[in-house]
Amino acid sequence: MLLAPSEITEGARPGFKTIGVDSIEGHTEYLSIEEGFLVPKDGGLLLAVRLVARDPRHQTVLIQLPVEADSGANRVWVFESALIDNTNEAVA
Repeated sequence: MLLAPSEITEGARPGFKTIGVDSIEGHTEYLSIEEGFLVPKDGGLLLAVRLVARDPRHQTVLIQLPVEADSGANRVWVFESALIDNTNEAVA
């Protein structure tokens, strides 16, 4: 599993968070997700995402968001260096 460090703020209702994921185009995709779906790591919360494609020439990856962003996007190109590889850790 890959984890995306994101801007996290309180959501529209209790138990939800608003997440901002920065794209390579310079804008932020915002989505609302239940707090229980976020992964705790090093005292913070991270968004679990799925790798769809990799572009080694530009060191970018296409990730699948767990829910649709406010813009309607389901997938977003991000810089590979922005992600944390968590594949060897079990999530409780």
